[in-house]
Amino acid sequence: MSEHDDYIPAMGYFSLARFYDPLIKFVIREKKFKTRLIQNAGLSNDSAVLDVGCGTGTLALMVKQAYPEARVVGLDGDPKILAIARQKFERKGVDIAIDEAMSFAMPYPDEDFDRVLTTLMLHHLTMENKLRTLGEVYRVLKPGGELHIADFSTPEGQMGHLSAHSHARSEQVTDNIRGLLPHMMEHVGFEAVQYHGGLSTLFGTISFFSGVRPA
Repeated sequence: MSEHDDYIPAMGYFSLARFYDPLIKFVIREKKFKTRLIQNAGLSNDSAVLDVGCGTGTLALMVKQAYPEARVVGLDGDPKILAIARQKFERKGVDIAIDEAMSFAMPYPDEDFDRVLTTLMLHHLTMENKLRTLGEVYRVLKPGGELHIADFSTPEGQMGHLSAHSHARSEQVTDNIRGLLPHMMEHVGFEAVQYHGGLSTLFGTISFFSGVRPA
């Protein structure tokens, strides 16, 4: 992985990783949207869960605390932000595996997970790499397994439209704002693709989607 891949790290720059947690906690209503995503996913203590683009590990930690017996794995391409996640897991004394790799080249066997979750990651990727990532998610999910997404998408309300306008110069975010994520999910084979509503934030509308790998 290099900083020259078609990939934008958290906060836009690798050097800003240490500021990610404070910003997202207060500006993007982190606990609320991540709690909602976990509820949407219908997890259990028997679940094998992959957090793609896990960042500093907040979502993976929330899953593990809610379902202590679940197998939880975090994946991210940014070594600096993964170092923060490891420290967080060590302080909490939880067993969460972490892997450094790009989302479009996952180091997992086929049909390895019951659920794949991803939050605020896909909008960092080009359209090509979004499709490659969704294809990899499909591959590592077990038949009947589910993908659950929370990411910037079609704006809702005045605040959402203002934020969308500010992102208009970014090709990666524009794909999301145009509402293409559900179509991309269907393109790689997901079925029963659903929209589960949106949440307005200062940075834009976070929308919730899910899809099922056919049994």
